[in-house]
Amino acid sequence: MILASLTLLLAAPPPAAPALQDPAPAPAENPPEPFPALRGRDKESAEKALLTLRRGKTPKQRQEAARTLAAIGRGAVPLILKGAFRFDEERMPELLAALDGCLAEADLGLAWKEHEGLGKKRVPALRRHLVRRIADSGCKDAVQRLLLLLEDEDPGVAWEAARGLAWRGRREALPVLHRGILERWSREHERIRADFAGLPRGPLSAAASSLLSRGSRDEQVAAVHLFELLGVAEHAGLLRRALQNSDYNLRLAAINACRVVVDGDPPLERPSVFEQVEMARTWEERLRK
Repeated sequence: MILASLTLLLAAPPPAAPALQDPAPAPAENPPEPFPALRGRDKESAEKALLTLRRGKTPKQRQEAARTLAAIGRGAVPLILKGAFRFDEERMPELLAALDGCLAEADLGLAWKEHEGLGKKRVPALRRHLVRRIADSGCKDAVQRLLLLLEDEDPGVAWEAARGLAWRGRREALPVLHRGILERWSREHERIRADFAGLPRGPLSAAASSLLSRGSRDEQVAAVHLFELLGVAEHAGLLRRALQNSDYNLRLAAINACRVVVDGDPPLERPSVFEQVEMARTWEERLRK
């Protein structure tokens, strides 16, 4: 329900929204060559390295295995993708790092297609990682791929797709980001802030600010956090209503949004109620001018 209502809300730009230019269709690219099939010693070495990466008892053994896979190169990618379902959560970060050592940006689409074809052997952590790689890439078809993943059944995949689209100024990202912040902010706010650090402010500010006074209290708090990530000082006056609210979390979110968006200062963690009231009053006066 939240996602549907937000999608309708964002279908047309608010009056204050800056004009956005949709990027031109991506020019056609020559498809990458298929991953080479490993044979003989290369196949044996890759299989042994993957086994060591999964079962090796020492970091040195596993690092050497990752170097072996990197030396084999793109031919090791299908083996890693197909064998990922055997890795437990503890070893998954090392597997993903090893994959990155073999997987070039030009092959991301090919790797995604191959992993999606594995059906029940697909690995959620690997899917999210591939989408994150696509989101952070310069691939010409990245926008088209990410738009298709906004409705993915895995919220982590949808989130990574939305993050990549937000960095490209695409409004379609906002409902997924708002929902993701609503669900994840309390436990992941440091990582979320780091993921959006340096994002160009402006293209999505007006659209994000249109969510500030809508929905439940929790939805409004999430909207203020979203504005902290995407907003610009020109729209900060819309935070005054949240600054006047007696709810501690909503008021603190508004103070932090003001600090980050207007002054470029870091957010606060948990000021006392007295400190918070004073800061809210000060910011309200500043925004009124």
